[in-house]
Amino acid sequence: MKSDNVTDLVVVRTENVAMQIRNLHYGVVNHCMKALGKAMMIGELLNKQKESLNHGEWLPWVSKYLDFDERTARRYMLLAKPESRERLQAENVQDLKTAYKLLAGPVKPKAKPKPNTVEAFWQDVHKKLSTIRKTIEEHPEYPLQETDEVTLSRVSAQIGWLSRYGREATDKAEKEVHQDEGL
Repeated sequence: MKSDNVTDLVVVRTENVAMQIRNLHYGVVNHCMKALGKAMMIGELLNKQKESLNHGEWLPWVSKYLDFDERTARRYMLLAKPESRERLQAENVQDLKTAYKLLAGPVKPKAKPKPNTVEAFWQDVHKKLSTIRKTIEEHPEYPLQETDEVTLSRVSAQIGWLSRYGREATDKAEKEVHQDEGL
């Protein structure tokens, strides 16, 4: 019989703990819902205030009277729009973080950074030229004409010079090539 009393105590204690957890959870959910509602009310007030101001007075007003920045103000104002409210209600959103995320729209993937230096550009050109040379070497059944070889050598030299020394050095090298060829 003693073991039944211990089991009953454990069950009662477990039920009490579970009830406390549920109550706290509902409190959190309720708090989140209240926070979202208050944020929407702030947005309504901000929208009305902005409408009452002249052009160019909004940002100074936010800076002077509010303890948060313009971005936060705009987020509140977005929540207060009728279309935002409808969307949040349709999605059954109950917290600010989810509301902001939903209203922000899809996240665009970051674009791959492009090389922004002349050197990176010429390195890419040099790499492509190397690929062309390799392809030519791999296909001897398509021999280059002598003029093609000269052209390819000139382009290669110009790219090399340009990537290392810039346009002035390339012009100088080109003059030297023309002198060597008697042009």
